[in-house]
Amino acid sequence: TSALGEILLARHNRVDAKRLLALLDKVSSNTRPVLYKVLDKTITIALLPAIVAKTDCPEPMVRVYLISLLARFKTPESTGTLIKMLGDPNKLVRQSALKALAQINSPQYTAEICALLKDPDLTVQATAIETLATINAPDTIRHLIEVLQDDSEYIRRAAVEVLNEVGNQSAIKDLLVALRDADWWVKVRAADALGTIGGPKVFEAVLQLIK
Repeated sequence: TSALGEILLARHNRVDAKRLLALLDKVSSNTRPVLYKVLDKTITIALLPAIVAKTDCPEPMVRVYLISLLARFKTPESTGTLIKMLGDPNKLVRQSALKALAQINSPQYTAEICALLKDPDLTVQATAIETLATINAPDTIRHLIEVLQDDSEYIRRAAVEVLNEVGNQSAIKDLLVALRDADWWVKVRAADALGTIGGPKVFEAVLQLIK
């Protein structure tokens, strides 16, 4: 297998990448790395529809690899597919999709990424925090309001950690204004999270607003 991989790499300009894509979930896990190396050299944007179609394959690690290919193309089709994969049943796939979205750095899908702050897996949740911090979209605060109301302290903590990365005086002010018309228990829960968990950026912003 290794020798065949070397031959394919040496002749990668003549390889039918679409056929290799079709084989990914048909071969053993030991053979896949050989195909990955060849595909890395042969994939072009012309194969994007075939990559998107293959993301429905049953093998989680193949889906993780396909995400790395999708991250190369900053197109609505590739980004939309990555957003869809945020709902994948496998935590490694969800985490990989978040990292790819951070790489693409598109601010359009903040709401969908914020939803992953509620992910049951803490590593996925932590990656969602990092992704939101990297993208730093202007509407992030608006989507954190619902997360700050969650019953789980871990989820509320995740929202405040994002605030500490992207928040400033203006952002905290927007958050407080948005909470103005909310029910009292929403205000209490959000204020409790900000006060108990909040870091330097949150405190500095609140102090400025007090002045």
